[in-house]
Amino acid sequence: MSQLRTNSIVPVGGIPAGASGGGIIQIVSVTKTDDFSTSTNANGGVAVTGLSASITPRSSSNKILVQAGLCLNTLPGYSGGMSLYRGGTQIGTGVRTSDSSTPLQQKVSSFIYSNSNNPHIFGQLYVSFLDSPSTTSSTTYSVNVHNDGRSTAVTVGNTDTSNNTYIMKPLAYIILMEVSG
Repeated sequence: MSQLRTNSIVPVGGIPAGASGGGIIQIVSVTKTDDFSTSTNANGGVAVTGLSASITPRSSSNKILVQAGLCLNTLPGYSGGMSLYRGGTQIGTGVRTSDSSTPLQQKVSSFIYSNSNNPHIFGQLYVSFLDSPSTTSSTTYSVNVHNDGRSTAVTVGNTDTSNNTYIMKPLAYIILMEVSG
C-alpha cells in the first residue's frame, strides 16, 4: 500500500496574496566576467553591456527581488555609482532627479568615493530591491554605472595592471527572483 503525506501543496503560480507561506517561484541570473568601461557623463548613467536579465512574472500581484553586484574602479579623487533600471525606469533609489547639481550619491543605489591619495580606487557595490512591476509581461532589469559628472572613466571589473599584478577580477551579476504575492 502506498501513502503520500504532505502538510502543504503550493500551486506553480505561488500562494495568493494574504495567504501564509509565499515563496520563490522562479529565478533568473546573469553573470559578467569581462570588463566594461565608460567615461560618458549621462545623467541616468550608462547601461553596462551584458548586465541585464528578463523575467516574466506568473501573476501581476507577485514581486521581483532584484539583487545586483559589481566591482567599480575609478580614478583617485573621483566617485562612481550604480543604479537599477526596470525597462527605462530607474528603481531602488531614494531620490530620483535630473538636476545636475544633485550629488551623485542621491541619484544612485550604491556608490564609492575616494580621496586623491589612494593609488587604486575599487569598490564592491551591491544593491537589493523588492520591485512591484504589476505585470505578467516579460520585464527587463539592468544595471547602469555613473561617474561623478566630470566625464571620468568608471570601469566595471578591473583593467589595472600597474605593478604587473591584477588587484582583483570579480564577477558582476544580476539576480531576479519572483516572489509570490
